[in-house]
Amino acid sequence: MKRLLSFILAVLLVVTLTACSVGSQTEKEVESTMETNVKQPSSNKSSDEPVKITAAIADKVNVEDFNTNDVTIWIEKELNVDLEFTVYESTDYNNKINLMVSSGDKLEDIIFGGFADSMVYEWAQSDALTPLTDYFADKNLAVNLYDAMARVGYDFRGQITLPDGEIYYIPVLNQSYGNECQSKVWIYEPWLKELNINAPVTTNDFYEVLKKVVESDVNGNSKADEVGLAGYNGIYSGWFSFLMNAFVYTDTANNFMKVENGKLSYSFTENVWREGIEYIRKLVKEGCIPTETVTQDMQTWKTMLNTPDVTAFTFAYLTPSQITDVERKSNYIALAPLAGPNGVQYTQYNPSKASCGMIITADCKNPEIAFKVGDLLVCEENSIVTRFGARGKDWDYIKDLANAKDYISPYEGFDPYIVVYNDTEFWGSGSMQNRSWMQSGPYIRQYGIANGMG
Repeated sequence: MKRLLSFILAVLLVVTLTACSVGSQTEKEVESTMETNVKQPSSNKSSDEPVKITAAIADKVNVEDFNTNDVTIWIEKELNVDLEFTVYESTDYNNKINLMVSSGDKLEDIIFGGFADSMVYEWAQSDALTPLTDYFADKNLAVNLYDAMARVGYDFRGQITLPDGEIYYIPVLNQSYGNECQSKVWIYEPWLKELNINAPVTTNDFYEVLKKVVESDVNGNSKADEVGLAGYNGIYSGWFSFLMNAFVYTDTANNFMKVENGKLSYSFTENVWREGIEYIRKLVKEGCIPTETVTQDMQTWKTMLNTPDVTAFTFAYLTPSQITDVERKSNYIALAPLAGPNGVQYTQYNPSKASCGMIITADCKNPEIAFKVGDLLVCEENSIVTRFGARGKDWDYIKDLANAKDYISPYEGFDPYIVVYNDTEFWGSGSMQNRSWMQSGPYIRQYGIANGMG
């Protein structure tokens, strides 16, 4: 359905257009720190030999080796298991797993991945998966999952229970105001000052400032290389949603569906949708938006953002984190949602919810131990490590710092919780590392983490 809608809308556009303290610490340091920070289910340590658990996972360009990763080693020591990874190409990972299931191939014990509920349910109905409902009900087994429920403030089991009444996966859940409002645009403030213009408020303002930038040599390199709005991934990306929400509520994450007065409809069926498309067509035609924005992938877009000279005036993304130069990144400020010609001023909102992070297959001979692996992964500290790196190297808890009082939270109502030292290097640079799984697998972070970064 999504591909069909994408095709139809693209045609319309063309036409009308922690490790709980693993990090780089020593083995002794890792063990002693984790004992105080992770809630421990009963392990397999009474057995002399580690239990072998096979796992399928998609490759990550910035993870050196899942088999020797610090997080893997930590799990193996905590649960007395031997995790053996089969790493598949990420480009066709979901289809590869689906083909293996439908063909009746022998599967790894654990399969990590963000599979759609519909796909998981289909696999479950073909008896390819182990139901996890009873494991979730055992508070002595799912100790970190119950702690996570307390941290996020609700029992998320209802969100991950499928139509047959069973739970088949350990979830990913990231509560974050920033992620819930995905379609944000960032504008390069020094150019506003250089051209003596204010940040745009309306769609017409936005057109005027983009036009002024692309027709000038504001970066001073004697080249016509200024980019008005840099985007990627066509109509299913933030730049499109940001612009269209000045005309009609536009939700790219839900195939442009919206609910109004209890009625479900599609945004593109309304007349004002055409007005938005015509506005975007104007921006493209007059060079304010490069045509690459409609077709290029994220990697090409990142190259556009990180040229030697600043060329991107505005771009759409959750944060400016994809800018690798720290000083340049600090000069991009958030742009408020634009008001359209009819006074419409929406922003896309997608509340945080639990989704698939890991499944256990019917081929697994030790499903309870495999479940413990997933439960351990969602502990608070590893849930931070998987996104921000090793504690003590890439981040720290504010409470552990001598100057804790010097930090403030970016969100009202939240106390500072963690300090992240160089997220551009760890997350944004694409550099190879082996201290984190980089969000491959389950994790659960409460609002206080993302909203409490000092």
